[in-house]
Amino acid sequence: MAFFGSDLSVALGAVGYIVGLNIAVLVFIGGAIAWFILIPAYIAHQGLSNVISTYGTDNPIDLAYSVWSAKIRLVGAGTMLVGGLWSIIKLRKPIVSGIKGGIKATKMKAAGEEILRTEHDMPMTYTLALTMAFVIPLAVFYWYILDKYVGVTGGTSVGSTVVAAIVMLIVGFLASSIAAYLAGIVGSSNNPVSGITIMTLILTALLLKYAVGLSGIEGAAATILVAAVICSAAAIAGDVMQDLATGHIVGATPWKQQAMEIVGTFAAAFVMAPVLNMLHQAYGIGSKELPAPQANLMASISKGIFEGTLDMRMFAIGIIIAIIFIVMDEILAMRKSRFRTPVMPVAVGIYLPIGLAVPILIGGIVRYIVERRKKAVSEVDPGVVSAAGLIAGEALAGIAIAGLVISAITTKWIFLVGVLIAVLFIGIFAVKKAKMPTIMTALFLVLGGLAYAATKAGISYLPEILGFITMLASLYFVHELAIKYKIEGSS
Repeated sequence: MAFFGSDLSVALGAVGYIVGLNIAVLVFIGGAIAWFILIPAYIAHQGLSNVISTYGTDNPIDLAYSVWSAKIRLVGAGTMLVGGLWSIIKLRKPIVSGIKGGIKATKMKAAGEEILRTEHDMPMTYTLALTMAFVIPLAVFYWYILDKYVGVTGGTSVGSTVVAAIVMLIVGFLASSIAAYLAGIVGSSNNPVSGITIMTLILTALLLKYAVGLSGIEGAAATILVAAVICSAAAIAGDVMQDLATGHIVGATPWKQQAMEIVGTFAAAFVMAPVLNMLHQAYGIGSKELPAPQANLMASISKGIFEGTLDMRMFAIGIIIAIIFIVMDEILAMRKSRFRTPVMPVAVGIYLPIGLAVPILIGGIVRYIVERRKKAVSEVDPGVVSAAGLIAGEALAGIAIAGLVISAITTKWIFLVGVLIAVLFIGIFAVKKAKMPTIMTALFLVLGGLAYAATKAGISYLPEILGFITMLASLYFVHELAIKYKIEGSS
């Protein structure tokens, strides 16, 4: 039993274009390993009738998703665990070098030596002081959540808080260092944030279970809180590195950027919670509309560790897969091959539904075609910029639609709002004499209208076909922009 399908996300196609064919192929390979090999192998090994009895469905698609959700995703987690550890091993020298550089700069300033304005970072003493200043209230907040909402009280809550604070400090530092370094090398789109988070999750769960004595849902909840902090730290670190790189190019002062990054993080914290609550009310985080596969995977792992139900065989298979791809990557590196096999994209492909890997692969193929026609694609290429715009546009549209859904506005009015926005943009593009955006927006309006009409008429499969055409049209738009235009100042 194997399953194949495709998501209709324009944003995922754009992600494939940004990361390129190499990464897109590896994500698809991970999906193929999960859905074409591991799921059929698991069902054959367990026996079809036993699997049907276990998961309570004989629908092939539902059965495949049930097996993937309960078992195969753990293979991806094992692969990510090894990938995260390998990232730390590979980056140990840059991490140590960065620490020494920060200490050296602090000593130079203390000795009165002049430092170039463009090399003037926030002093290490300030950084350490701010770190400690935020760890204390974070630990207090963690203790409060455990005591009031999770049900962990007394000495156990204090012990859990101490362990959590230590893990957040040490692993947060390592995670941020890895994420920031890799963002500078391969871009934030290839950052192993999920792998680092899963590694943290497992480490924290084991410490809380065996050192503190937590168990059950209380232990899982306490673990997720720590993993959330580490995940946020790693993601923000990659973003900050990209910002600092941009600042270096334009001659900005690093310490001023770093100060504003702190302000920006505070501002985002006040915006994120309402947006996430709105999305949850509209779609339900973890539902088919908003599956949140990473969150579900991490919840399964933490619960499995504390309840003793984690299938370690799946983890072991993931570890073996990771080792194979790491060895292949090292061999390819020695041979100076253009195609590489970093393990994290494969792990992502294993724990994501196969349908999400397909548009990523299509986007990667479009990037490859552009590179063949242009010979080289820079990071400021119009195709890359427009692909980033597609990602942002889909995200903003999803949030806007969620707002309309929870306000009890009918589908008809949501569609009409979309039509008005599309007409507005067509008018703006026409005034600016932007021919291609005008044509593409008009095409999207027509395709959207046909999909809406087909949905209302109850015509099966036609809305999905039109959605797939829309995704392909968006990537064609990216392709044409990349081929025909060049951003001034790019090489």
